[in-house]
Amino acid sequence: MIFKQRQYFYKFISICCLIVLVSCKSTSIYLTEPFSLEKIPEKPDYQNESSWVVLPSKYTQKLKELTPNSTVELEADVFYVYPTLITDKKDIRWNIATTDTIQNAKILNATVDFQASAWATSGKLYVPLYRQAHLRSYYQLEKGGKEALTLAYTHYR
Repeated sequence: MIFKQRQYFYKFISICCLIVLVSCKSTSIYLTEPFSLEKIPEKPDYQNESSWVVLPSKYTQKLKELTPNSTVELEADVFYVYPTLITDKKDIRWNIATTDTIQNAKILNATVDFQASAWATSGKLYVPLYRQAHLRSYYQLEKGGKEALTLAYTHYR
């Protein structure tokens, strides 16, 4: 009787180990291509309103609901730079164009509504679009990540 119980126990452990091994495929593999200056997105022009997600004159409905009747009453200026939202492992781009409508919708519906809105009553909110670097840039610094991060936070190219 004890022998049969051990046998079932070992079969159970073996099946569990097999399930764990099969389900543990690498989750850190990002598709990528070499970083190239020829493929960098156009730099934003902050003179244009279209290069900003939020300006005191360009609030989302949710921000309008959170702020006083007029942003003129707010004395401070709050400049919010959101974290990168480009994390798709199949996206080979190092940086995202500021005209990417899918990313811009994520910025509006996620970071503005759930992060930047925390400062809606503290000051006039400014949220610029920028050439976000893909999340893999932090893990692949020597393969193009360093250049992608530099490009994301500079305005000279």
